[in-house]
Amino acid sequence: MDIHPDSLPREQTCCFTGHRVIAAGLREDLTAAVDLCIKELYHAGYRYFITGGALGFDTLAAVEILRAARFDADIKLILALPCRNQTARWEKIPGYLEHLRRYKQILGRADCVVYVNDFYTDTCMQERNRYMVEHSSACVAYYSGYARSGAGQTFRMALAEGLDLFNLWDSVEHSPSN
Repeated sequence: MDIHPDSLPREQTCCFTGHRVIAAGLREDLTAAVDLCIKELYHAGYRYFITGGALGFDTLAAVEILRAARFDADIKLILALPCRNQTARWEKIPGYLEHLRRYKQILGRADCVVYVNDFYTDTCMQERNRYMVEHSSACVAYYSGYARSGAGQTFRMALAEGLDLFNLWDSVEHSPSN
């Protein structure tokens, strides 16, 4: 089935947003929370799941969406990417090659890829976030409340647009060592 990115049924579409850094000790619990959330959303009628292609929570969510899609072909992963050269600045990130490999695997398995810009601009991340919110009726977040972040921006956009919000931040225990 071909998916046209501008004709997603908003009432069946959910976006994901979250921080890029996830403490190693939280990854397992957060993965389980995302998996449960996808199942609950699926049972509520959601079939299209949008992630932004960033490191951290976006990647974790995309992997779990793809895992769920193995068991139900109705589940579709939509990648909303800020630009075609999104990974150009990743070389400075520790574990760059592993991140790039996983990104390309996700990119190759996505049901639809939307590029909001061809190349990086000062506003491409915000435009990607706006696309995700405008095409969704629900938003799953991993958001700490820290205002100066892309996750915070998307969370506030989703709140302003009246999306159903599910913040998984409190579903995992954040101790001082995490």
